[in-house]
Amino acid sequence: MNYIFDFLVNTFYTNTYKTIFNRTTQTIMWLIVKDDFANLQ
Repeated sequence: MNYIFDFLVNTFYTNTYKTIFNRTTQTIMWLIVKDDFANLQ
């Protein structure tokens, strides 16, 4: 049982951190692109 529990917890945390990381990266990229457009205008 402990192995299964560890696996589930690790999978959950890995997915959560990946999601947070992806969202953060997308937000930063979006801000950079927005700034570029503002500079062009």
